[in-house]
This record gives sequence, structure tokens and C-alpha cells, in this order.
Amino acid sequence: MAHPLTLLEVSNFRTIRGSVSLPLDASVVLIHGINNCMEDWLLNIAALARNHRVYALDLIGHGRTDKPLSNPYRPTDFARFVKDFMDALQIQSAHLVGHSLGGAVALMVAINYPSTVNRLVLVDSAGIARQVSVIFKLLSIPGVGEALGTMVFQGALQKRVALQRQSWPDPKIVPDEMIRRKVLAFTWQDIRKPYYKALRASCNILGMKKSAYLPIRQGLPNLKNPTLVIWGERDGLLPASLAQVLKDNLPDVRVVLFENCKHNPMVTEPQRFNRLVGDFLSGDHPNDP
Repeated sequence: MAHPLTLLEVSNFRTIRGSVSLPLDASVVLIHGINNCMEDWLLNIAALARNHRVYALDLIGHGRTDKPLSNPYRPTDFARFVKDFMDALQIQSAHLVGHSLGGAVALMVAINYPSTVNRLVLVDSAGIARQVSVIFKLLSIPGVGEALGTMVFQGALQKRVALQRQSWPDPKIVPDEMIRRKVLAFTWQDIRKPYYKALRASCNILGMKKSAYLPIRQGLPNLKNPTLVIWGERDGLLPASLAQVLKDNLPDVRVVLFENCKHNPMVTEPQRFNRLVGDFLSGDHPNDP
């Protein structure tokens, strides 16, 4: 049975949580990637809420959360935002599930605020090495990035829905309503300035900046949190070979590759994802035959 979802306003933060009567130490916080929003988790929230209190937030500068241009939008700033979000809801500790940029943010929270994090799930995570796709490198170039972004992201609702459907082609898995809700969660005019600021705080034409990934990379061996790494084997934005970096540097880690997935395995194979993550967060060995 699906659990009802509750929309919350907490200071400047917007969040969805699964309404289940469990203690706060069973909380899960879902952290989306750059230029995305909490709607990316719509196929996962209800399943994970069967055994946990689930929160999915819009990071600062994203979705319907405030977008102050005074914020530097570095990984450390996003990590501070997640910590403030948890404090606002009196969540002393939680499991963190982070996708792409959200994976880097989850790792930074675990490194900077270790007592607040229980288990980690990293999904096609950024922030662990220099490698990123050519598109991120081009978008990081002032002027070039703005021109590309306007071509790709701006346009009428129908165009943007059709573009998102190209990424998630199977309507039996990803319903039209989810895509519409995701597209309506932000407009390019609202998000473009904080998006470029966030991207350029971490990336340049050479790839991920050392200032963005080295603090995370150097902190990995000290993380004792049980960690599940999930990666789409066909990811064209962050190559699946990066999963090996986490396997080699984290003390307590399991890596699972989703063979037929690109950058969003939680969307394109939600049933497998939900089963693996649900088992892992409950302390069971993830069952992935």
C-alpha cells in the first residue's frame, strides 16, 4: 500500500516526506542532482517510506527552494544546507541517499558532520574524481554554457516535457504525470543563474575542480558508514568506472552496477533500486540476484 505524501514548508526549504509513524532515527533524506529537483524521487519515496520516514528536499538554488545569488553553491555550501534542513526538522541523524551532485553532497555531509549520518547510498555520484562528461565541461565555459543551456533547457512546456521523455522513454515505468511534475518544478529563467554558479564552482573545461573533489576524495578512507554504491553502467555523464574509486577508498562498501541504465537508475529501474536500497537501509544484505 502506498503511503500518503506530505508537502512541508520549513523556513526556505520545501520537502516531501512519507507520512509513517516511525522514530526520527529511522529517517532517510533523498538528495537530488544538479539542475534537478525532488521530483526525481517520485518513484522511490512511497516504497522507501514503508519502513522509514522519508524526506526529499529541493537543494538551495533548485526546484522551488530559494535561489539567492549570494550563495557560492559549492559542495560544502550544499552540505551545510542539508545539515540546516535536518536541524530545522530536528533530525539528529539519518541515512542519506544522494544522486549525482547529491552523492557529492551526501559524502560532504558525512565528512563534515559525521554524527548526523548513518548509512550512505551513492547513486552515480559526482565529486570523487576529475572525470565528467564533455557537456559539463562545455557548460562550464562562460558564454558557451549560456548559449547551450538556452538551446536545450528553454522553451514551451510541451518541448521540455518531450525532451525529458527522451531521457526516460518507457511510459510504463515513468508516467507522463511524473515528467510533467518534474518540468513544472522549475523554469529555466529561474534556475539558470544559480545553475551556472553551482556548475562553475565545481567544474571547468578540464573537468571537476580539485577544490571540489579532493576534500571528498581525501575523506573517503575515514568514513566508517556502511555504503551502497549504485551506478548505471551506461552513464554518459559520470562514467561507471568511477564506482571503482569508491570501492577502493571506502572501508565498508558494496557496489552494484545497473547494466541497462544511464545516469538515473532510480528512475529507469525503480523496482530493483527500491528493493536494494530498502534492504540496505534496513540493515539487510541487499538481495540483487
